[in-house]
Amino acid sequence: WLNIRQDIAHLHETGAIANYDLGVAVDNGLLQSYAEATAAAGWGEPLSTNGVTQYMPGVGGRADIGITTQSNTVWLMTQDIRAATHALGQAETASAVPWNMWDGANGRWLNTEDYPKLWTDGRGGTGTPGDASSGGLTQQGDDISGWTPESAHQPDLSFVPYILTGERWMLDNLQAQAAWNVVSQWADMRGEDGNLVVPNNQVRGSAWALRQIDEAAWASPNGSAEQAYFSKVSEANWSWIVQQIPSWTEMQGEAHGWLPGEYGTVGALPPWQQDYFASTAIAAARHGNEDALTYLEWASNFLVGRFQHEANGFAEHDGAAYLLAISDPATGRVFNTWSEIGATTASYGWSNGNGWSHSEGDYVQLALATLSGIAELTGSQAAVDAYHALLADNPPFTSGNDFSRDPTFAIVAPGEDNTPVFQIPAPSVPSDTAPPVHTAPDAAPDSNHGSAPVETAPEAPAAGHPAG
Repeated sequence: WLNIRQDIAHLHETGAIANYDLGVAVDNGLLQSYAEATAAAGWGEPLSTNGVTQYMPGVGGRADIGITTQSNTVWLMTQDIRAATHALGQAETASAVPWNMWDGANGRWLNTEDYPKLWTDGRGGTGTPGDASSGGLTQQGDDISGWTPESAHQPDLSFVPYILTGERWMLDNLQAQAAWNVVSQWADMRGEDGNLVVPNNQVRGSAWALRQIDEAAWASPNGSAEQAYFSKVSEANWSWIVQQIPSWTEMQGEAHGWLPGEYGTVGALPPWQQDYFASTAIAAARHGNEDALTYLEWASNFLVGRFQHEANGFAEHDGAAYLLAISDPATGRVFNTWSEIGATTASYGWSNGNGWSHSEGDYVQLALATLSGIAELTGSQAAVDAYHALLADNPPFTSGNDFSRDPTFAIVAPGEDNTPVFQIPAPSVPSDTAPPVHTAPDAAPDSNHGSAPVETAPEAPAAGHPAG
């Protein structure tokens, strides 16, 4: 393959990607770790994991979880061949994950238009190809593959590689994962048309499921059956969300703006999951989704407000805490004032107070990314002010060195000039190309794609050492 350096700033302007801070000098040690990983025995073998976590429900931070994966992010930011090779290897791995469910009877990915009540869980029963009343798969899954896919911890392996290469098989993988995100939800929770993935889901599950669906809708060729289906599913979910805003506002009171969802600790709200969903809303709004922008404008009351109500008894640093107390675990009553949320959070021992003891992770990075995205899309001065006030408090893992070592959430600060570390020379030939032609395959797409590079462009200058 040919490592072609893309105009990343232009890709952002088209709405394709997040507004990554191209001024971050990615640590050369991180780039070298990609080179070592891809040179290791087993990398690139058929069905190999290539650094992707097989047991997806596992908790904790991972390099394959984020707006996109870490190596996809680094590839975008640096255009370095080491990051590209690593990201492309993980794109290959998407073919091995058992979310590639081809429906031979209908000649397309398994979907709710053909099977409105289908659920991929074994409890859905055993279905029959072509029988629209089927509630489950024809062949049930097992543990032989070693994979346990889960919507709440799924990586975004295919979208960035597809938009940077135009390789058809990457689009197939993107569509397969998006289709799985619908039928993997319990049918009784998917609504009358069987397309909802947000209600009664974990917020992070809603975020990543809707991300995949939105990306597939955006990337699929105009006029294709896939674009029509994924657009329909996306529109159903964003429309449902907007319809809930009046009732959510009444329930949540002055602190309104958070997406309800399931969580293991009763009465708790993890604000970082709200940031995950905000990243999906920001991406959808960039793609032109008006409902996503409506949600983002409504959610700003919470996403920005969590850093503005110190005077009301809600500690500013708690906006990026691991957990907030949001409702009474005994009665279910939602706390609808900043003061009650703040006081109860403190009483549970979850508050940061004036420090950062409950923000030991990427929680502040996520909050900063959200504030920047809101400022960019809505012009909110409050979001700009909250961003700079938060950063001025020296929160953990937000230094130049931190983002150099792991730039997964390195989003440019509001209003700053986004100057790349290296400049892309002007092309000598027109760079516009036609979109990939896509017709539904006659059989399940071949997953043996091959990834050996046949030609590479010269490497970019070394990114250098982390900035201070």
